[in-house]
Amino acid sequence: MASSWMALMTLMMCSSCTWAHGRDASGNAEMSQPATAAPPADGMIEVLNASSGLHLKHLRGSSPRGCLCIFDIDCTLSKKRTGDVRLSEAGSNIGRTFCANCALGSITAGPWRRALPSGGIVAGCNGKCKRKAAEVMAALSGIPRSRVYFFDDQADNVRTFAGSGMNARQVGCYGCGAKAWEVTAQPGVNYCK
Repeated sequence: MASSWMALMTLMMCSSCTWAHGRDASGNAEMSQPATAAPPADGMIEVLNASSGLHLKHLRGSSPRGCLCIFDIDCTLSKKRTGDVRLSEAGSNIGRTFCANCALGSITAGPWRRALPSGGIVAGCNGKCKRKAAEVMAALSGIPRSRVYFFDDQADNVRTFAGSGMNARQVGCYGCGAKAWEVTAQPGVNYCK
């Protein structure tokens, strides 16, 4: 797991990152260890970079499910472009897609907010950052790249997954918000037609 932690720190490229483990009585992350400290043995890892606003939360450990579905939030899991999450048809029906049997995660260019009931979250991340974050989420979860499925409404974000060994699909092809039928285990990098 040490190499995954180093990959995570490299991805963030920050000297002032901290990790958090656990929650205080108010539900806030307890922030007490410097980035040079060893990561917690289990549970939540939270990495913050104050200078760029990049924020990643991820649950450590391998997934017994063997696949990982990662979703953009704005106009993918949410039917809104920004702000509060209002679940799209796909967001409301993840349990009816093949992703019900996979670990879940989300990556957004916007601010941190929860759109899925569980899984890793990366905020303040767009373009090539989404591919790098997906690689780290897969490594931390112990899931092979060929079993990672990324869904985003922006073709440019999907395009960055070409040659990565991960699968990516453009969704929300008929307006803001993905449909459940668009969430498929289609291999390769695929776009709206």
